[in-house]
Parts: sequence; structure tokens; C-alpha cells
Amino acid sequence: MPYPKKLLNDYESVALDLHPHWWFFSGPATALVASIVFGIVSMVSFDGDTQTTMRWAALVLIVLCALWLIVRYLKWTSTNFVITSDRVIFRQGVLSKHGIEIPLEDRLLGELGRRHPAYGFEAHKGYGTPEHWEALRRYGPCPEHRMTFRGVTPEAGSAPFGDRQAHRRGQSG
Repeated sequence: MPYPKKLLNDYESVALDLHPHWWFFSGPATALVASIVFGIVSMVSFDGDTQTTMRWAALVLIVLCALWLIVRYLKWTSTNFVITSDRVIFRQGVLSKHGIEIPLEDRLLGELGRRHPAYGFEAHKGYGTPEHWEALRRYGPCPEHRMTFRGVTPEAGSAPFGDRQAHRRGQSG
């Protein structure tokens, strides 16, 4: 089952959607085949009461192994390893979904912080801090800044934080 589109953010796209490896089924599938072979052998090799007991044992084993395989299949279909344009997601669960999401923005901003230390990218995680806006005013935008974002360039409008004290005093432009 693919990762549901309704769980994606606006403008987020799925780059990779995976399920666990097929080896996830190897244990239950091997056990099911072995219990079927045991059932066939018990029908051919034994007579009388022993054959009846072995048949019942084989039948119970086959049912248990089939149930194990079905449970594994349900877990397999409901487990997603997803890489999107915004995050890495691991989700699992048949009745209730749980998992973890790791935003890719954190790693990107950490890298930008190392390349452009004056802006403090690693501290604001996508939302500009007053220190970041001050660095933007002082040094101008770096190549990674979104030029259409309000406050990055004079053409894009004033900074979202602006000078709040001046605005309260009625001195903002």
C-alpha cells in the first residue's frame, strides 16, 4: 500500500516509498512449507492412532503458520519507509499508525549554517530569528535565500518581524 497522499504537506512530493524487504516473509513462509511437508509425511508414514494424532498436529501447525504469514503480510503492507521532498518518514501499524518523521530541513539548515555562519541558519530552523534578520540587513542575502520571501530583498517587502518597537511608536515606514 503506498503512502497516503492525504498525509503529505502542501507542495510535498514523494521521492521514494518502500516496504520492508521480502525476507520479512522468509520465516513464516518457511515454517508454512515445513508444516505442509510434515502433514504429507505424517499421512504417508504413519498408521492408526499415530497417523490421526500426526494429522491433527500437522493441521494445527499449518493453521498457525498461515496465521503468522497473514500477520506478517498485514505488517508488511502497513509499514512504510518514505522519503519526501520535506522529510524522511517511518510509519507502521495495522490498527493504529505510529512512527517517526525526520525533517530534512534540519540537516539542510545545519549545512547552510556551516557554509554561511554569519546568518545563524542552524538556530532558526526555517523561521528567521531577530539575529538572522539583522545579519540579512547587514550582509544581504546569500545565494540560498529565497529572494521572493518577504524581507529578504527590498522588492519582496518588509521583514515579517521588522522593527516592532518603531512600529508601536508609529515610526515605521
